[in-house]
Amino acid sequence: MASGNTDRPRGFIAVKTTHGGPPKRTPYYNTGTAVIYRGDAVKKGTGGQVASATADTDLIFGVAAEFNDAADTTDSAEVMIYDDLENTIFEAQCADSTVAGDTMINLFYDINIGTATTTLDSSVMEVATGGSVQDTILVIGRVVKPKNNYGKWVDVYCKFHVNPNASVIIHTSS
Repeated sequence: MASGNTDRPRGFIAVKTTHGGPPKRTPYYNTGTAVIYRGDAVKKGTGGQVASATADTDLIFGVAAEFNDAADTTDSAEVMIYDDLENTIFEAQCADSTVAGDTMINLFYDINIGTATTTLDSSVMEVATGGSVQDTILVIGRVVKPKNNYGKWVDVYCKFHVNPNASVIIHTSS
């Protein structure tokens, strides 16, 4: 049976928290030359500033809440990040068709990085459900909505596996 799902990767979208409040956003400095897309998993960059993850081995400490092109003089070098990964639940698309059903719930997966373009201003990162080496993402359930069936490109709720070594030193004052 075909899933009927649409291939529409959009990164990780913060939807709720485990304690019921809104997801926490904190301003950080972009590395100064990087483009960060809304929904990108981010890592510590040069000098403690933030940059989009470029490999599933990167230490993830947050998710970009907005698009930011620090190399563009019209954009600020500051970008809002969802940095409370321990308590934030995200929605994301799975990258392949191996998602047969509830058997993926409570299992860890990696990130399918992908390359976005500035015409999208949105990430194309997905949950790589073909197996896990890094255990970056914990899938906690399927998003229940029309045309979102188990199978290819299913949207799921997920949490990031928190790594205590992925802290960022430099951030802006609030």
